Amino acid sequence: MENLIARFHLHPIIDHFTIALLATGVLADFLASLCFAPLRHRSEFLAQWHDRLRATGLQLLVAGALAAMLSRFTGESEAERLWDTLSLAAQQLLWSDAGSGRFCLMPCWEHI
Repeated sequence: MENLIARFHLHPIIDHFTIALLATGVLADFLASLCFAPLRHRSEFLAQWHDRLRATGLQLLVAGALAAMLSRFTGESEAERLWDTLSLAAQQLLWSDAGSGRFCLMPCWEHI
């Protein structure tokens, strides 16, 4: 499986698919709640759109949650593959306590 993930670079694909599913699910639920909910009592057509958007939002969020689990699995596999491509000196620097302090992006007050 790891060979398949590395060969086709599945992690970025699954990551972006996860983001798209979750964002679209939230947007569909948002539209159903704020746009169609106040108007659903006016016509049967708007009530159907409200119900369909709510159901679609839920389905997209469930699919996004499943895709997030796949994203985690492929991310771990990709991280292991990239770790093996680093030189031994780079691995030791990143694994050590001194290495994490040198490349700190936020202010690291204990190193001053």
